[in-house]
Amino acid sequence: MRYRAIDEHSFEIDFYQCGMKRLCEEQGAAGLFPGVCRIDYLISHYIGCGFCRTKTLGDGDEVCNCRYSTHGHCSWPLEEGLTEKK
Repeated sequence: MRYRAIDEHSFEIDFYQCGMKRLCEEQGAAGLFPGVCRIDYLISHYIGCGFCRTKTLGDGDEVCNCRYSTHGHCSWPLEEGLTEKK
């Protein structure tokens, strides 16, 4: 994991390993991914913080590159579906 402060309200975290993904693979439930990764958008939307990401381990990328903001908005338009989000 790598953390970077952007400003007093924003930060980035890069995750290089995912405990949830590893657990699901060990239990034969790898098919839950990348859907599990999309929950980050839903949670951020409903708690009212900014969130974005362009890569996820669950999609086969080498990193989850997450950016969070305590002052912001995370879009969760259901019409986009889950495939457009990472």
